[in-house]
Amino acid sequence: MPGIAFRSCFAINIKQVLYLLIQACFYFIPLPRIKICYMISWYSCIRGILILNLSKKISKILMVIRFCLVLAIKNQIIYKMFKKISVVFTLVFAITLLTANQGFSQVKKPVAKKQTTAVKKTMAKKPVVKKPAVAVKDNSIRIKITTDSGVMIVKLYDSTPLHRDNFVKLVTQGFYDSLLFHRVIPGFMIQGGDPLSKNAIAGDMLGNGGGDMERIPAEFKKSLIHKKGALAAARDGNPQKASSACQFYLVEGTVVNDAQLNGLEQSKGFKYTAEQKNIYKTIGGTPFLDQDYTVFGEIVSGLEVIHKIANAQRDGNNRPIGDIRMHMEIIK
Repeated sequence: MPGIAFRSCFAINIKQVLYLLIQACFYFIPLPRIKICYMISWYSCIRGILILNLSKKISKILMVIRFCLVLAIKNQIIYKMFKKISVVFTLVFAITLLTANQGFSQVKKPVAKKQTTAVKKTMAKKPVVKKPAVAVKDNSIRIKITTDSGVMIVKLYDSTPLHRDNFVKLVTQGFYDSLLFHRVIPGFMIQGGDPLSKNAIAGDMLGNGGGDMERIPAEFKKSLIHKKGALAAARDGNPQKASSACQFYLVEGTVVNDAQLNGLEQSKGFKYTAEQKNIYKTIGGTPFLDQDYTVFGEIVSGLEVIHKIANAQRDGNNRPIGDIRMHMEIIK
């Protein structure tokens, strides 16, 4: 079957091709009987190699037989022997070819398995619901200061525990009840807590009371500044800058600019944060007191009361002409 032989010819290696070319040359030797024998053995050899794709060992055996037939051209005895062998091989190959053709026609092409691609089920992502930010509860102690000019709520800082605890102790004892704001300066601060102010007569100079009480060690914090509404401890000129045990002040202050803040940084030897500078430039305060007087709280409600008290009519000693008394209590 030429068609099948043509399709299978690509299976022949280079050595087999050389063998076939050499034998083709011998085919043209002018001996009629030998030509017939060549044709039989040649055809069977080619069909065996091309169709059956025989192994190299069997192909080489066939080639050896073909060469022996060529060498037997001049020897009639050897020729007759190999002729018989050739006929036997021809019959064997004829039967083999019939079987091979039937087997070849029955060979089924392997069915290519369909590649199944696993389809991943994409789960629909649930929208992420952001939980509302939980406000951090401020457990700081708050003091309610009731005055003749209004009510203020003060928060005490936990970062200054000595001043906080001392102030709470005095408030609990009722120490500040009926004491006066004895010194007020507009654009600066209002001061109170002198125990001598409770029964002071008009015109008496106040501010020296409480000197017999033990001072509170300074608690300077760079994060705590004299912004408007700050609660700070008064003190005398002691070198340790320790605070008075009872007198305090609330800052009103004024707005300052960058040049003033830069000058204070150079003179005091520290740097303000951008946030602190912004507070002083927008809200105001008394930055020249920073790191010299301990700040231990701030007003969280009633800031306007400071302004009202600071601008009250006062005498030459900055004592209000009309008494402005206070009453304090701890609130939860």
